[in-house]
Amino acid sequence: MSGRVLCVDSDPNLCAIIGEALGAQGYRVEARHDGLAALEAVSTDDFDLALIDIQLPRRDGFEVLESIRALRTPACDIPVFLLTGTRITAGYKERARAARATALVKKPIPLDKLHALVKKHIKDAPPRVFERERPAVAKSAASAAAPSVARASAKPAGAKAIALEGELRDLDFASLLHHLHGLRATGALILTHARRRKVVQVREGYPVGVKSNLIGECFGNLLVQRGAIDQAAFEESVARMKAGEGLQGRILVAMQVMSEEEVARALLEQAEEKLLEVFEWKRGRYEFKQGARLAGGLALPQGRAPASWVLEGVRARMPIERIDRRLRRRADQFVARADSPFYRLQDVELADVERQLVDGLDGKQRVGSFLRSDERVRRALYGLIVTGLLDTRAAGGDADGRRATDRASAGRKRDERGERDLRTELAASAERMRRQTDFEVLGVGTDASVEEIEAGFEEVARRAHPDRFQHSSQSVRALADEVFARIEAAHERLRDPRKRQEYLLELQRGERRAAQEKEEARKLEAEVEFQRGEALLRERKYEAALLCFGNALERNPAEGEYHAHYGYCLFLIHQDETAMVEEAIEHVKRGLKLARDHEKPYLFLGRLYKAIGQGGAAEKMFTRAVQIRPDSVEALRELRLINMRKNKKGLIGRILRR
Repeated sequence: MSGRVLCVDSDPNLCAIIGEALGAQGYRVEARHDGLAALEAVSTDDFDLALIDIQLPRRDGFEVLESIRALRTPACDIPVFLLTGTRITAGYKERARAARATALVKKPIPLDKLHALVKKHIKDAPPRVFERERPAVAKSAASAAAPSVARASAKPAGAKAIALEGELRDLDFASLLHHLHGLRATGALILTHARRRKVVQVREGYPVGVKSNLIGECFGNLLVQRGAIDQAAFEESVARMKAGEGLQGRILVAMQVMSEEEVARALLEQAEEKLLEVFEWKRGRYEFKQGARLAGGLALPQGRAPASWVLEGVRARMPIERIDRRLRRRADQFVARADSPFYRLQDVELADVERQLVDGLDGKQRVGSFLRSDERVRRALYGLIVTGLLDTRAAGGDADGRRATDRASAGRKRDERGERDLRTELAASAERMRRQTDFEVLGVGTDASVEEIEAGFEEVARRAHPDRFQHSSQSVRALADEVFARIEAAHERLRDPRKRQEYLLELQRGERRAAQEKEEARKLEAEVEFQRGEALLRERKYEAALLCFGNALERNPAEGEYHAHYGYCLFLIHQDETAMVEEAIEHVKRGLKLARDHEKPYLFLGRLYKAIGQGGAAEKMFTRAVQIRPDSVEALRELRLINMRKNKKGLIGRILRR
């Protein structure tokens, strides 16, 4: 049968979502979750391609591939992609080549790349061999008010959009968000439950926008529920919206019920609530449309790790009975810190209970041992498992017993040496290598032969290879990655004769580099002084702020923002001294010339013009500030005040003409 794919990963949810993605393209996908099961599947059945993770229980991916290549044809010749969430090292590349891996692929894999790889290596790409049956849904008021999704127009004609769909009872929202991030998906995630319908815009795996058809989640209703406005203000704002006066937030600002900052904060909270509410759903359907765009909707905080959304939703919203049910399914499995998580711990917003749980694991506890723990612990455990920060491993078999013993032994040795000492040692190595030349990093002279360079690399790489630290804490592994990356970069440069000669020439320009480093240090000092000045300015400590801005200018007189802030601060201190005001204006003007793409010089100059009675010039400056940065609250406030005064003068003039 054509188009059969074997997906092997210890995470069933990841296999499920890959199965959905490839299944939507007409392939039939089967999943296995350990090395022995994968080998048995290939030995007894026909597959056209296999995706095998390297970090597997009961035989790792390399061992599975080596065994597959030893089988009889045609099983031994199937294309096999080895997947890894860790750094692809030279050793990994060599083992993959020796075992005739089709490719060694770094996880996470974007959906479009996954589909392209499978299509390329299954020569006769199958037609759509089956269609999923979709339940008929009667049109209702909810569907009429449903948020709309626009198709991305950049997709070539005839191209087939990648889609995922299924039931939330099979793949809960927490797992769905995590794996869309793992697949670096971009598109629209449509969620439906009874009369509820939501659309989440996803970009490169990050939720960036959300829209809902729920009346209770409308902006004004949420403000009333939270006590931000009263019912009378709500009703008046709705009436003015219907009269065509604009958006509700702007109307509330004009009514002076809320400030612009409060409206902006409330809109962000509204978007967060729309997303987090889905975690409460006990059932429903999901459909992900690759490349589709959300029409309208609210923006979510940019750059927040999807794992942080998942942990917050599981921590406070997901029904505890669902969490307990899913934990019971893994009760006999061991739980430990993941060897290759998608996220670094410092990039995720962990609560105290989650951090304590991570720090307290040694790989010997089973999931079932936590089922009687406090609800907060169970929620933390499930959230950390879903996001891949914790890993669960099946128990049973001599191989598993030996591995568990080895991990425990390694843990004892680590404890004896101390994580703090290891982290200190690696940090010192990283700092030392930043200052060293490539020759010094590898411990060879500038006239070293190719053989000496290779020998130096092998020796240093052996001591600092990340695989030595895979059971250490996240911070230690991050330092090991940094050190090894520096060693690899030195080796890459020195092994190539042309790059090596260029590098030697660069070293001979040491004076220029030293001068550049000195210049960068001076600019860094200037920026530190400037940031101190900004903090003091916000605290209205104008004289201390002026001193900081002056220090910043001494170190970097070419920075426009420094001049603008210095001039504005000078004005705030000497508003009644004409000569000082003129000097302040000159500084701000100079800042404007040097930083024309920044809004602050225009804002400050506008305020200075307003103070000396040049209202027209001030308005132009405020307008330009808003053009550069449309969300500049300060500039928008200044323009609103100007417009209010204009309207007031116009009204007085009309009264006097009567």
